[in-house]
Amino acid sequence: VIGQALLLTIPAGLVIFGVNDVYDYESDLRNPRKPSSEGFLLRKEHHSFVMRAAFASAVLLLGYSFLTSIALGNFTNLFATALIVALSFAYSAMPLRLKAKPPLDSFCNAAGVWSLMLLGFSHNSTLLQFPLKIYYACLGVMGMHAFCTIMDYSADKAAGTNTFAVKFGKRAAALFASLTCVLILLFSGIKSDLLRGLTFFALVLALLAAMKPKEAFVRKLFRTFFLV
Repeated sequence: VIGQALLLTIPAGLVIFGVNDVYDYESDLRNPRKPSSEGFLLRKEHHSFVMRAAFASAVLLLGYSFLTSIALGNFTNLFATALIVALSFAYSAMPLRLKAKPPLDSFCNAAGVWSLMLLGFSHNSTLLQFPLKIYYACLGVMGMHAFCTIMDYSADKAAGTNTFAVKFGKRAAALFASLTCVLILLFSGIKSDLLRGLTFFALVLALLAAMKPKEAFVRKLFRTFFLV
């Protein structure tokens, strides 16, 4: 468990975020959010090194997961790890680059979070025992991802990256995020007052974004949510 937890730091980060930063270079050049506390621009001379490191990390993650699955007596762990690696490359890298094929971009992010949760869950249980409420959490991830594409709308459009907000519009992305919050509140059966409160707060922010889908304003709403 400890070994896999350590691999989910820098090695997994290189696969999930490093590959994305390489293929998002043109968009990041135009993005006012980079460099800032929200991220940095990966300089072009470092792209080759980051990609090699990402491939090496992917092999390390899969190899360790294979051994872990043997020790656990089931291959749910390896399935989850393989899905994380595959989705990371499919989302960011060519030829698939699902990031530019909405709504698959939001679905891919939700599937990635689902895989990470399954990875931890696999140490005590199997895929068949995966709780239903996790799927509602992933629905929320889809909404959050669509919401976040509003902040990068201008940079992504200028770079030719057809994200959720670019294809369907900024207001549609905010309304989609609102819809996911409503579905979670109505059907997930959340008993925690804290989680229900946070979901309702996210709904209010998404509705505000739908009323005023300006990138700078949505960025402030996004920061407000994480401050809370």
